[in-house]
Amino acid sequence: MRFLLLVLVFLLPAAAHAQLSGFYTIGGSSPDYATISAAVADLNAQGVSGPTRFAIRAGTYTEQISIDAITGTSAADTVQFRAANPSNRPTIRFNGLAANNYVWRIVDSDHIKLRNLDFVATGGDINARVLVVEGDSDDLSVAGCTLTGLAGTTTSAGTLLYA
Repeated sequence: MRFLLLVLVFLLPAAAHAQLSGFYTIGGSSPDYATISAAVADLNAQGVSGPTRFAIRAGTYTEQISIDAITGTSAADTVQFRAANPSNRPTIRFNGLAANNYVWRIVDSDHIKLRNLDFVATGGDINARVLVVEGDSDDLSVAGCTLTGLAGTTTSAGTLLYA
């Protein structure tokens, strides 16, 4: 019985994840997260306990990002993804698929800020949505970002912003 109690005392804290709060870097040398996807996986799984900032370093990130409902966000405890250096902005690109047609998707999430990022949908004639907002998402802000997709598309599958 004592052995079991001792094992639980040491294992349970290791299984618990601390919520995110503070400043994190993505990409470049010695980052907190090598990819945006890795940062978002922690964000989705752990939530936040204070204002949380992700500075994305210059480079091209070929990733499809989906932010789900984040535990702990509020008007004071926002989540921000921004360029580490606004004059040398990162590019986030992806070739969307029919079932997952987006570069960056926000689902049922509140208090998200995107700053000085370049988003590029590389889908062919269709499946080129750039930024998709779904569900009950409030207090979203996109500032200083560029959204690049299909020119002259006549279907919603190629819209830059889909909500």
